[in-house]
Amino acid sequence: MIIDETAQKKLGKIGLIAGGGNFPWLLVSSMLKNDTPFAVAGLHGFADGRIREAAKAKNQYMEAHVSDFAKIVRFFKKEGVATVIIIGNVDKRAIKFNNIDIFIAIFKLLFYKKKNDAIFRIIVRNFEKKGFRVVGIQDAMPSLTAKPGLLTKTEPTAQNLRDIEYAVEKCREFGKTDAGQSIVVKDGRVIGKEFRIGTDALMKEALAAKNGEKGGVMAKLAKPGQEERGDIPAIGFKTIEQLIGAKIDGIVVDSGYKSIIEEKEKLAEFADENGVFIMAV
Repeated sequence: MIIDETAQKKLGKIGLIAGGGNFPWLLVSSMLKNDTPFAVAGLHGFADGRIREAAKAKNQYMEAHVSDFAKIVRFFKKEGVATVIIIGNVDKRAIKFNNIDIFIAIFKLLFYKKKNDAIFRIIVRNFEKKGFRVVGIQDAMPSLTAKPGLLTKTEPTAQNLRDIEYAVEKCREFGKTDAGQSIVVKDGRVIGKEFRIGTDALMKEALAAKNGEKGGVMAKLAKPGQEERGDIPAIGFKTIEQLIGAKIDGIVVDSGYKSIIEEKEKLAEFADENGVFIMAV
């Protein structure tokens, strides 16, 4: 955690906008351990209860919707926040159509070709205009990123390697459409695409396409030109559980700043226990 402590000190007081999932809690846990000053705007219905309790204990917590931009800005300004990090899962439940900020954002979306990525770009730019520095969780926790290569002892087969090469190519092409980040390939054929239906649905689609047989690889990669301080591809224990359930051999993700991986060492051990490989490219 020494690297993370050094990284966090460079950022000053961190304002975290916390959605769902485990990554916001990993950051809060790291900041607590490193005695990093922080404040949290927890998104209503999504933020982990552990975050709420930890931040409230320091009187550094507010509950908000993602559309409560002005409210979050006032809170962060009052708390002396220097750097903003946005991380965690959200969906339309996080948006309230009750203020001018959200209507301005919707209007701006009309001028963007890639609507999903544009949402994060608009949010990031609005915070930057208010004088905050906006970074990715990767800047505060470099340990969440991976170098190129295998993370597991479990190795891909020769067919897996061929499928990985094809999956990376096709996933990059798919990402250009802004429709999703993940595909599944088996024996040189795409058997599932994520679109906006979620990973669970992708796994069901892939398993059905294989007639319940074992095999195939999943690619989960950043979309070309993606706003990497927002909706970054992430994998964790749930991802590996989904691969096991769908009888998929392994997963390939981006190395470096373009992906985040939950507790890499523990995740690799869990994947190895279940015969699943994890590779970064």
